[in-house]
Amino acid sequence: MKIKHISFFLMINMLFFSCESQNEEENIHPLVGTYTLTSLSVESLAYSSVDTIGNPIDELDPISILSGDLVIETATIYTTNDGIEGTVILNEDGTAYLAGTLPANIGTGCDPWIILGSVASDGEWAVDLETSVFELNLDYDLLDIQGTYNYEEVSQVMQIIYTVTNPTDTLGVLSLSGIQINSLCLPVTSETTRTLEFIKE
Repeated sequence: MKIKHISFFLMINMLFFSCESQNEEENIHPLVGTYTLTSLSVESLAYSSVDTIGNPIDELDPISILSGDLVIETATIYTTNDGIEGTVILNEDGTAYLAGTLPANIGTGCDPWIILGSVASDGEWAVDLETSVFELNLDYDLLDIQGTYNYEEVSQVMQIIYTVTNPTDTLGVLSLSGIQINSLCLPVTSETTRTLEFIKE
């Protein structure tokens, strides 16, 4: 009789721990994991903050530039073939880590140039599953991401889109109606939208 009781309690305990283990597995956030960067799209817009006169590079007549005019519009896609790489780790406890080789603007706004630079930073992450808002707050502030995400469970591909606005930017060379213009550090408001695509490991 005692053996039956012991067997019964063992069976109950096994069921309890099995259910507990299953519940813990179900409670893991769907985005937790390690992701590898596969592509990065950068779209940039800049609007003049002042009225001024621009001098075309090919020595055409000067062109009037009004405040609010769109003076530059570019779109660039970087893939692993271009040398970019990156890893993002999203932990269950809300901590995060980002490392990789990414394009970065170097120099002043009047003479900008882009290089691929190595970056790494710890931080924290958070998402809102209802609104698809994604935040990655890193110790290195320039790498912070605040935008939206889309995650495909079947392909395990995650896409993050975020926009950074700079109301006090400057440009040295710009394009107005397709004409390249040499300006004297034109004050602009810039908007840069980045789309990052990752695959879950």
